[in-house]
Amino acid sequence: MNIVVDSTAAAAVSLWIKILSQVFVIGVVPVSVALIVYYIVDTRGEFRKRRMYSRLGVAIINELQEEIQNGIRAMRAAEVAIEDDTIESPPATALPRRTWQGMSTIPDEVFLRVIETSGNPLCRTHCKNYFGNICEQYDALIAWALQPEHRQEWREPLRRLLLDPSHFLQAAEGVDQMLEQAKGLLEQNARRRRPR
Repeated sequence: MNIVVDSTAAAAVSLWIKILSQVFVIGVVPVSVALIVYYIVDTRGEFRKRRMYSRLGVAIINELQEEIQNGIRAMRAAEVAIEDDTIESPPATALPRRTWQGMSTIPDEVFLRVIETSGNPLCRTHCKNYFGNICEQYDALIAWALQPEHRQEWREPLRRLLLDPSHFLQAAEGVDQMLEQAKGLLEQNARRRRPR
């Protein structure tokens, strides 16, 4: 059984192969190259943004930590005043909180970087609890203790607030440690070639 191929059929097939190869070269290859270049450029831009937000997060955390560490020092001074019977009134130092502007203090983009690097979605919540709860209650108690009619009875309420059962001092130190860890992870992320 011999298959005879007509020369016109062979020419038609050859023509279709040439047309398809030209369509491939003219259409598919440039589109593929364009998609690959777009992906590379877009990915680099995304990585650049992630690095920038990681650096911004480090700067924000530094500011928050400065205030928290000053607050811890003030609470430690109050702890010493509780134990020292020669001190007649508690230290009149309010806990600093100018940096905290609510949950928006840590922008969503930075918060996302913290979650991506640490897996801890509670960073803003712990900061909110420190600045919104601990600072307010401590400052209210100090204001109460500084009133002349309460000069003799301030030690026990302050002890309960700082040490037992509230453990405000321990909670503040925990927030500071959590921020230190988050800052370290953000610093590492900012140096990565492909940041999270």
